[in-house]
Amino acid sequence: MSSDEGEDESFQAVRRIVEGGLNRKQARRAWGCLFPGEPLPEIDGRVDEFLHDMRALGNASSISDMVAQMQKWCYRNPDSVASSEGDDVLPSTSRLAIADSEQENAVLNVFPAIIIAQDMATENEASRAFSTSSLSGPFIGSSHLNAESSSSRPGKRAHEDGPDGAPTDRPSARIKTGPSPRQPVISWSTAEVKIKQLLEDFTDHIFQVGMFSANAKGFVPEEHLWQPPAHWKDEDPDVEAHLRELSIPAIPHTLRTYREPDMLLHALGGEEHDGTMNSDFRDKLRYLLSVGHALLNQASGSGKTRMLFAVLARAWGFYFTCLWKQGSDPYGSQDIVEAFRMIESSDQLRPDGLKFTSSVQDWSTGADSQAGVEETWLRNRTIATDAFRAVLLARLLVYTQFRRIATAKALPESEARIAWCMLQICPHFSGVQDVFCGILERLKGVSSAEITKQTDAVLSHLAQTEQTPKYLVFDEAQVAAEMWKSAFGPTPGEITTASTFLEKCRPVLKPLADAMHTLLPIKVLISGTKLRTQSVKNALSSTLMKRDGYHMFSDFGESRRNNILPTIRAYIPNIYEKLRDQGELVHSILKWLQGRHRFLARFIHGVLMAGSSPAKLQNVLSNIIIKSTGFPSIDPLYENLPYMDMARILPNILRNRADYSQKTYRSLETAVMHFLLESEYANASPETLELVEHGLGRFQTVEQISGYSDDKIVINENLVLASLMGWATRTGDDGFNPLVEYINTAFQESDTGSTGKALELATQLLGYEFFGDDGRILSDVFTFLSEPPAWARARARLIGTFKGSSMSGKTVLQEKAKTVTLGLKSADSVTSLEWFLKRRATNTDDVPLDTVSLEEDHSEVDIPPKNYVPLPRVHPPILQPDRNWGPDVIFGVLLDPTGIEGTGLTEPTELLICIQCKNKKEAHSLTDSHRRAGGQVGRL
Repeated sequence: MSSDEGEDESFQAVRRIVEGGLNRKQARRAWGCLFPGEPLPEIDGRVDEFLHDMRALGNASSISDMVAQMQKWCYRNPDSVASSEGDDVLPSTSRLAIADSEQENAVLNVFPAIIIAQDMATENEASRAFSTSSLSGPFIGSSHLNAESSSSRPGKRAHEDGPDGAPTDRPSARIKTGPSPRQPVISWSTAEVKIKQLLEDFTDHIFQVGMFSANAKGFVPEEHLWQPPAHWKDEDPDVEAHLRELSIPAIPHTLRTYREPDMLLHALGGEEHDGTMNSDFRDKLRYLLSVGHALLNQASGSGKTRMLFAVLARAWGFYFTCLWKQGSDPYGSQDIVEAFRMIESSDQLRPDGLKFTSSVQDWSTGADSQAGVEETWLRNRTIATDAFRAVLLARLLVYTQFRRIATAKALPESEARIAWCMLQICPHFSGVQDVFCGILERLKGVSSAEITKQTDAVLSHLAQTEQTPKYLVFDEAQVAAEMWKSAFGPTPGEITTASTFLEKCRPVLKPLADAMHTLLPIKVLISGTKLRTQSVKNALSSTLMKRDGYHMFSDFGESRRNNILPTIRAYIPNIYEKLRDQGELVHSILKWLQGRHRFLARFIHGVLMAGSSPAKLQNVLSNIIIKSTGFPSIDPLYENLPYMDMARILPNILRNRADYSQKTYRSLETAVMHFLLESEYANASPETLELVEHGLGRFQTVEQISGYSDDKIVINENLVLASLMGWATRTGDDGFNPLVEYINTAFQESDTGSTGKALELATQLLGYEFFGDDGRILSDVFTFLSEPPAWARARARLIGTFKGSSMSGKTVLQEKAKTVTLGLKSADSVTSLEWFLKRRATNTDDVPLDTVSLEEDHSEVDIPPKNYVPLPRVHPPILQPDRNWGPDVIFGVLLDPTGIEGTGLTEPTELLICIQCKNKKEAHSLTDSHRRAGGQVGRL
């Protein structure tokens, strides 16, 4: 068999493997075809990234492309490359080098996972004329882009000799040991020719198969659109037709599996219209557009990223993300992530070989002098600034080309903005993988002075044509705020009161924002899940915080009872009809889906996949509850839906406390228990920020001004509360019960044990354990000083809502499975009275089925005013009243005489129980039976 035949056979073999659901085993087979006898790299921790890059081999046009692609991956991840003992092939560490300089140059100029499809049909006359005439002409600040290029065009075989015209060795060209390779100096004219070719390919593809192709809908190429599953046509053809008209994008990594709908991207730019978002989202969006720099900080799933997308759909801007994961965060270009790699491997990727130091030692340790540390900081800053300015130039070049395309296509500006936003979120919508990363790769080796010069030239042109973008957006900024915390210092010349090493340390977020904002001084939005305000302020003090000020933004709206069903109706128009006689299901939907947007979006996602019959609606909801809380299935009809993956709400730190420091665990436990037992919200502090970081709490809305001192962190979502309550009251295999242990600890502490505070907490737990669900015979729990009354023989069950306060006119009992918080500590008499009286607006279990409104406005519940800190959605069954009431603990039980003789009761009767805990110091103790509390009978 000839060499060419062998190459073609290997090529086809790899294509077949990567085009059929790729996993680690199949990746090993594909790797073996490319590098016979060489082990698969150690990809633990980079599995998603590696498999993503390997899938991109399906777009390669030759075996040479494939080999160079994976060699490039190894080059970028030297610590992952395995070495066999006694073999110098694929060595570990950073000693990777290509066998010869020509092959080195070839590999260095192949960008990872950015293989432009080369097997397209010849372009049609319109796109050819558009790409060769309308967009021809010199590049901004350049005189070389009209030069002919020998690079291939769509429909032709690419890279006959090798990537970027460089000759290649045999298909299994090895990566050999040797000195660390260094990026050669590349002139602007050389880089420019390659960039022009890439932009021409980008333009061709965006018309042929991308967002401007004939079959694209809403700027989503047909192949990336979600299609309703086949069962919809039989079950509800009208809804099936409606869903097709919505043109919902598919989640990128599901195209070869279930092809799931992408709720985050649907109706982008349509938030002004009712039915696509909750009613107050529009007001939040308008406010954010009206202010200057803003810091968006909130728990995961609250709507931060969607808000950023909505801003960019209304104003020209650049979207950058500091985190990219194929399976969970597949949005945005990988250019910032690639810049992080460029910084980390600067000694290999910079022509001058400057080496980045990721961890700088405190000068007080004597490891280096203060002058030496500051010199290291300056060197690191130079490396990072150059990398991020290359990212900015790449974005500007694509933006300029896109504006030309939009003008030539006569797109209205409102539509062009949405299309540009979609392109930045999903670069593959252009028909090529990631044009931004592609250009960044071609800028490697170009001097920083030349990059700055070209950036200035592009910005000057944009200013002249009034096309300067309005926003720089940095998403998932917590990654940059926590990365390389000691690697950077204050900006040279920055006025600061910091004197110690730690006070002067800055993370990579500082050079990231500095590098771009100094060249492009426009509005900056920074968004993240855990953004410590002081850390961000320190990082950006000389760039944004001092000079221009900033706004805190944490209110992105939420799913409430008055907008949940209308939002579902936007997708399932006949949902009210389906729910007309399903009052219990409506209650469950309204109860469990309130809170952050992710819960409702996940429900709609599941319904679009499964169907909208009441049974399927219930099963989708059960999937959300069971998978997010970790509770065993209590739904006898529950069926696992594989496309309904839900991350557990309960964070690992609470499930595996031994894996974390005791201080961190205790601070989180205290905040959680404090809320479960007393319903008190925690003030925002470094300790309680853990609640937000771990997805348990959310920042409460504050005045949208520069101040941030009045932040509250609230836990008021029923799914979250149910998860926490289940965790707190469950005894593990090791006998550890978090709530019992917390109360026992309170007894040992002087400020809670001696004052009776701990006994109050214990009394709540005992009341819940004894009287929840089936309850207990009252006289088995309480000791009476005189002869017990006859009614003490009745079974007592814990009351959730008293008959007189119930909308249904019936007593509502407290079910343990539905208990989301145990107690309420009242600060004043008004709050204490509300516990008895004002329960209608918040308790979804207390709404009679025949009063559930299915009308379009669905507005039984008033929207609380700004800055109002609400009580939990479902009131706790136990009250710790304010000091004016006398008792320390109050709760109600329903005495049920059914099946019991001699109670003197003819019907169930409510009984109010008031307990005094603060008497004598020596009385504040629990018996062993009290401590066990897990179903053991004790005496109160």
